[in-house]
Amino acid sequence: MQVPLNARSAAVAAGLAAAALLLWPAQVSACDSVDPRDTVFMFNYGGADVGEARNQHSQFQSAIHDKARQWVDELKRLSAGLDYLDGFHVEKPGEDTLAGNPARTRQFFAGTRALELLSGVVTKDSGRDSYSVRSRIFVGELRGSLVEESVVVSLPISAAQFGSMMDSHSVVTFYALAMDARRRKCDRAVSIALLSALMEKVRDLGRHGPLDPDLKLVQEAADRELKALTR
Repeated sequence: MQVPLNARSAAVAAGLAAAALLLWPAQVSACDSVDPRDTVFMFNYGGADVGEARNQHSQFQSAIHDKARQWVDELKRLSAGLDYLDGFHVEKPGEDTLAGNPARTRQFFAGTRALELLSGVVTKDSGRDSYSVRSRIFVGELRGSLVEESVVVSLPISAAQFGSMMDSHSVVTFYALAMDARRRKCDRAVSIALLSALMEKVRDLGRHGPLDPDLKLVQEAADRELKALTR
């Protein structure tokens, strides 16, 4: 069976990065004394005011919260330089008062320790009883070589697919963390560990089908960063 192109490229990049990691010790130097961006702000999604949509939205929020703890446990095993992630957490500020206002969004981001701002919409799948979410993930100054400040991803809210498809949010979060590590002038082994973990998530997602267009852009940006770090 032919392996999808995005999965092959992710595997190659992850392999190169893993080899490069062997060149650095497990204990890495501390980052600059700049506070990390360690908070994911998750606003209420549209279309989730009543009934089953509200229940589905609550399930999605809980999944993001649980996933955040998994991210911390997973990433801290990769590098001692990621111990600062003990403070990583999700906050739910309620209604999205920033929607449609880029200036206020940037102001909120700059005035907090935000890593990401999550907003979006919950929709009922056409002709089915299932629901999906469309998330807009604002990363602001952490966009790196991405053109846009936000990444849009879609995923189903279903027991059968939810676990694997949540990796779409993992990809964006790991990228933002890597860009924050660069901002804080951490040892490059920290960024390599984060970007390598991202590529593993991309490879897993590739087994389920093509990436969302914005996720493909994140993968390409991460690949550029890895090549620069490991050359």
